[in-house]
Amino acid sequence: MIDITSLAFVSIEMTENDRRLLIFFIILALIVFLLIGLIGMLICKLNRYFGQQIDEYLKEPVSYRVIPDPGHFKKYGHKVNRRLLYKQARIPLLILLLGLAFYIIYSLVGAGGWGRNYFGEFCDLFFIWDFEHAKTVTVFGINVLSEWPPLLHGPMVVAEHWPSYVLVPILVIGGVWYLVVIQAFLSRHFMIGKRAKTVYKKTLEGYNYYDNMPKDEFGNPIDMSVDPQNVNK
Repeated sequence: MIDITSLAFVSIEMTENDRRLLIFFIILALIVFLLIGLIGMLICKLNRYFGQQIDEYLKEPVSYRVIPDPGHFKKYGHKVNRRLLYKQARIPLLILLLGLAFYIIYSLVGAGGWGRNYFGEFCDLFFIWDFEHAKTVTVFGINVLSEWPPLLHGPMVVAEHWPSYVLVPILVIGGVWYLVVIQAFLSRHFMIGKRAKTVYKKTLEGYNYYDNMPKDEFGNPIDMSVDPQNVNK
């Protein structure tokens, strides 16, 4: 029978290289969690910023009592939101259409345009390392890099790849811009529902009955429903 208490004294033998890799992965995990947290905070702030934009278009109709209830508020708000989406999405869609037109025209007149690896050719402008032939070691049953792979090439420009240098930036700029516009649309959509609940909400939260009552010389509220002469009698 195995003595369970003896398992606590079992030591795990690790080489110096294993310790370094373990420390490296711990630091890498902390950096990844930190980046995820920062990205989450950025998304929350952007959602709040985009959502509050709808207030500029709904403040006056609500203030002047043009929108009387939550139902009309949502109907009018979503109508305004769709118009903003159409207005803001025109430029990125035109950029994407420009990229599509460039791709079609070049594929028709250029050599090998239809099956060309545009994004792969665009990577000429970046540092590329040979991860495929990198040296690895096994740590806890997982193959990890034992050293940084050799550099294949640094940033360079290949004249034959000029279509990729033109097309990829167009698609990336138009695509990212369009995604931001969609995020703004969704943020305003959810903010409209939130505002419809709070703007017309009847509540006594934060209200005190004695706040607006007249006070005597000692600062005590005076109940005007009581006749002071009758009190003295």
